[in-house]
Amino acid sequence: MSNTVLWILILAAIAVLAVLIYNNYQEKEYRRKIHEQFGHSDRDALLEKNAQQVRDGQRLTKPKPVAKKAEPAATVKEEIKPDIQSFALDDKQSLNVEVSLGDDEVSINNIEENEDDDDDISIEVVDDKPQEKTVTANLQKSETVNLNFDKNETENSILSGKPQQSNEYKFVNITQPQLDSTKPESTNNLLISLDDLKNAKLSWFNHDFDYMAYVSLRHPKELNALPRLSSGRHLYRIIGCTMDGQFQAADPIPGVQYQAFAIGLQAISRSGLASSYELEQFGEKVNEFAKNMNGGLYLTDIDKFLSKARPLDALCAKVDQTIAIHLVSRSTITGTIMRSTLESNGFELHPDGSFYYPNYDEALFTVVDLENRPFTAELLAAQNYKGFSILFDITNVPPENKKNKNNFNNFMELTVKLSGALGLDLVDDKLNELTPQWLRGIGEYIDERQKEMMAVGIVPGGELAKRLFS
Repeated sequence: MSNTVLWILILAAIAVLAVLIYNNYQEKEYRRKIHEQFGHSDRDALLEKNAQQVRDGQRLTKPKPVAKKAEPAATVKEEIKPDIQSFALDDKQSLNVEVSLGDDEVSINNIEENEDDDDDISIEVVDDKPQEKTVTANLQKSETVNLNFDKNETENSILSGKPQQSNEYKFVNITQPQLDSTKPESTNNLLISLDDLKNAKLSWFNHDFDYMAYVSLRHPKELNALPRLSSGRHLYRIIGCTMDGQFQAADPIPGVQYQAFAIGLQAISRSGLASSYELEQFGEKVNEFAKNMNGGLYLTDIDKFLSKARPLDALCAKVDQTIAIHLVSRSTITGTIMRSTLESNGFELHPDGSFYYPNYDEALFTVVDLENRPFTAELLAAQNYKGFSILFDITNVPPENKKNKNNFNNFMELTVKLSGALGLDLVDDKLNELTPQWLRGIGEYIDERQKEMMAVGIVPGGELAKRLFS
């Protein structure tokens, strides 16, 4: 290989790498801009810690925050930069500044926000001596900033309009409170202990699948309106504890006062697993709700919750399947005869265009058109059909137990009965005739999937299964 060809290959590789890096940068910038435009501006410091598959979920990725650097307001001969870590603060909260200057007395002459940057504030410190010396600095907002100064005689001074003065105010340390998203903002005078609240056994939630938040109030309050806590991809429930200690679905009912709320976001569904970014956004909205209700907040640790939820989500995606058997005529059958046969065997036509057995609310099996067109009374009375498909939803059909007959056997008996009554052949998706061995294998497959569900507490056809696979 000649040197020319080698250099061409190297340049081509560099060009491809540059395009990939640039695309990655563009994607990060786009996510950051979207987060800044639509992200919640009133963020809480506590949240700033570092067969046929049915499901088609998507993931969201949290955009990386961009830190802003504070710039000094005064000219400095020898610049000493404190290590400042900033986090967002509610505009309604005040800044608490503590200043230490040895034995000398100082006063905070002015604290104001810079007009150019909403995140920066200016602090002016004045030495209360005959010859006043002023130090100004720009800091980013935080709940508490401790400024400790050493006053020493030195040739290096911070200029504050009087360069002849040799006294130096030197930044020694700036500290910031540690944040923990699992701890409430405040637990003073709460009507119910947050520990008691999060340990309450509430049948509305399953802590393996629902990301939980708890709010306890300081004073009884009515719920004027239901808060909007989710973007819509994942459902949530809010359960309130009334003044008599009873839990119920929280509704804005006049005269009904609440002392606490348990709120759960269903993090696993057919939409996929909620991302850490979505859970953080949910936590911020609950935090805002807690502030408006004058309550304390407890949020479940996101990393611990997701570590348990990820394998459960993978299992849900695995078992979320529908078994379809097609009943096909060698010629055609009339819609009138087909409807009559289905209804005489326990099926009910629903307005959505499908037949359900025994009915829509308690559906075990479903009959749909081979071409996925809805059945209607008018079409059935006027058209001929090539056949239909009968569906078995693994997650929706209850398993065999002492009270229930084996529902797969019931499914097959019903299918064979319809086949004989209408003269239809049983075939698979490729129109191959089904064999007894294939049918036995399908029965064993369904049994294995349903046992996997029950091993993690999901009973097929149960309340939790209906929530997860609706």
